[in-house]
Amino acid sequence: MSSHLSRVPPNILVLTDDQNEFKKIKLFIQEILGKNSYTIYNLTSTDLHKSSLWIPSCRLLVSSEQFNLSEEALDKKIKSFRGYLSDGGKILSLPSLNDNLERDQKTFQQATLFYHKDKYLFESKYENDSSLDKEKWQNNLVQGDELFYAYLSKENKGTHFISKVFIESNSHESQLFLNDLFIYLFNEYFQLKQIFDSNNLNLKENYIIFSKNKLLQSVNVISKYLDGTMNKEAKISLETTKAENFDHKIYFDNLKTKSMGTIIMYSDLVESTMNSISKYLIHS
Repeated sequence: MSSHLSRVPPNILVLTDDQNEFKKIKLFIQEILGKNSYTIYNLTSTDLHKSSLWIPSCRLLVSSEQFNLSEEALDKKIKSFRGYLSDGGKILSLPSLNDNLERDQKTFQQATLFYHKDKYLFESKYENDSSLDKEKWQNNLVQGDELFYAYLSKENKGTHFISKVFIESNSHESQLFLNDLFIYLFNEYFQLKQIFDSNNLNLKENYIIFSKNKLLQSVNVISKYLDGTMNKEAKISLETTKAENFDHKIYFDNLKTKSMGTIIMYSDLVESTMNSISKYLIHS
């Protein structure tokens, strides 16, 4: 069976009903993985139960855990979690920032982590579930500690990772040491890649435009091409450009239309198609 991660878009969903908390978690993830690497959406508790709508497009579900759920709400939440895990999904649970939870602290390598020591509500059900194995997370930063561990599905690659650590300190500032921990975590457990220097990433420099066996490359050439100041017949050597995930020759060899699809803008990484072309107009 193919991995769930191999067939979904780069979407991360954050489960919380509080918009301010969603913004904080989104910013935390972007600081680690980069702003242009994953699209992060809010998933409410109401929409969580509509699993057929979000599971196919979710690479990672980040859940803000509360301790004031009713039994009915908890059962529905666990059912949704198990459905996602059975499809090979990945879940990361974090303590809620809005629940006034008691905060303990530990020091690692001269850095302090603030955490909540109690188990999450769903864990009592997980511990009695024979289809799940509990595994401690160990790396060179934190080893053999109960702050980080995972429940692994025996039947597939589904993983529910538990973090007891708050993403903010008591003064509501980010915990710098936590960023290093989560770089390891995202890479090891969720296969999420970090994009370095993402704030300075100019995606337009990565664009390649193919036009019926001719190729235009580089931000200057593409800008001229799109705003109509460059002849569309201009040629640039194909040897200088590689599109590893797209074979333009095969595409054009199989193209049957006369006009539609004859100009292609391609990039391995695009933050948003709307952001990419909103400033430009292709002239005929």
